Amino acid sequence: MTTKTDTARTSMSSKTSFWLRALNWVADRDAAYRSAQKLRSMPDERLEDMGITREQTEMKLDQRKPRKARSNTSHKLVAHKFG
Repeated sequence: MTTKTDTARTSMSSKTSFWLRALNWVADRDAAYRSAQKLRSMPDERLEDMGITREQTEMKLDQRKPRKARSNTSHKLVAHKFG
């Protein structure tokens, strides 16, 4: 699926400013969140029509979430792993 942000990005170069890249990241996260919410709100019958089950949907959406750190891991190490 192509979004307006995808279309706008085709003209970006590798010298794109930090703020524009940050804004694009936020737009991507927002689009992913909205897509996930849309899938979660669909009835099981509609998911089956698309050839997927509720369990497959939840498993895929759970894979996209950041993992929580173990309680004995320092915050600096977690930031390094996921940053």
